[in-house]
Amino acid sequence: MADFNLVIIGGNITNAPQVRTTSTGSKVADFCVAVHRRLKDGEDTCFMPVTVWGKMAEVCATYLQKGSGVLVRGYFKQEQWQAQDGSTQRMTKVIAEEVQFTSRPRQQDGQQNNQQAQAQKRANDLHKYAPQDARQPSVQPPSDDIPF
Repeated sequence: MADFNLVIIGGNITNAPQVRTTSTGSKVADFCVAVHRRLKDGEDTCFMPVTVWGKMAEVCATYLQKGSGVLVRGYFKQEQWQAQDGSTQRMTKVIAEEVQFTSRPRQQDGQQNNQQAQAQKRANDLHKYAPQDARQPSVQPPSDDIPF
């Protein structure tokens, strides 16, 4: 049978991503995702460490904060090291190949109401029609500014 290592988790991050730069100049970000599972007699929560590399690490550090919802696709990796007492320690984590932002963290009511009003105004502005908007749209190449 062929080996297969694929994991998809969805939940909320428990801490802001911590970014560091390796000696070769690569960016790497670490955070933890709380994954909830409903059971007949309650709820089970798994706290899964996630590591993201490259440009996506920078994007995660910029846009994610504690409480943000994410959907992570990647693979499991088990790390092993010697503790100070001589025992062998192991930790399994997810190495992310893709991170999708599913929500923003909850904010105080005043901030949330203000953001909702701004989002509604932007949505209304998008639906305004003017005759000059009826011309054929031009095709633009994708911008490097897109964080996803």
